[in-house]
Amino acid sequence: MAHAGETAAQDAARVYEELFVPAIFGAWASRMAEAADLRPGHRVLDVACGTGVLAREAAARGGAGNVTGLDALDGMLAVARGRSPEVAWRQGDVHELPFEAASFDRVTCQFGLMFFADRDRALQEMVRVLRPDGRLALSVFDAVSQSPGYADFIGVLDRTLGRSAGDALRAPFALSDPNDLIQRVEAAGAAPARIVTHGGVARFPSLR
Repeated sequence: MAHAGETAAQDAARVYEELFVPAIFGAWASRMAEAADLRPGHRVLDVACGTGVLAREAAARGGAGNVTGLDALDGMLAVARGRSPEVAWRQGDVHELPFEAASFDRVTCQFGLMFFADRDRALQEMVRVLRPDGRLALSVFDAVSQSPGYADFIGVLDRTLGRSAGDALRAPFALSDPNDLIQRVEAAGAAPARIVTHGGVARFPSLR
């Protein structure tokens, strides 16, 4: 029998999969796969996989038996397993990845790095499990000024609820400084690193 907390976590994950994946994250999975240069036979680890949109793309490109999706949240993984049982879904902490060194040809992390408690440690772990000739592909949000809808919403929160409320929506934009990001990635051992910027549009079915 599922506990109330487990049901709530899975309900939240289903909302994420049904609303946020098609509105925001789904469009980036193919771009991330291309950035990672995914090929058939590659062993792929998708870190902070959520409900698995990028891991599913990786499996479609390289064979499901070679793809592992890792997330800290049971609810996300439960939805991911239901969508793609052929992918190896693992619960784990990005700061202590449960894999041997040099286990993967490709490591990806789509819009997760900015939310980790220790980003530098997380990067070091991702590099540790990557083969020396492998590739690490990350995506983060650009500056909030490049997302005017979010910038306006943050301004409303600041004025009506206070700075701390606005800060909650600033969190996804925490790694928007390209020089800082390059330094972090290269300090973790993934050198040389480069940044490519793409534009996109979030499309929700309604304001609600």
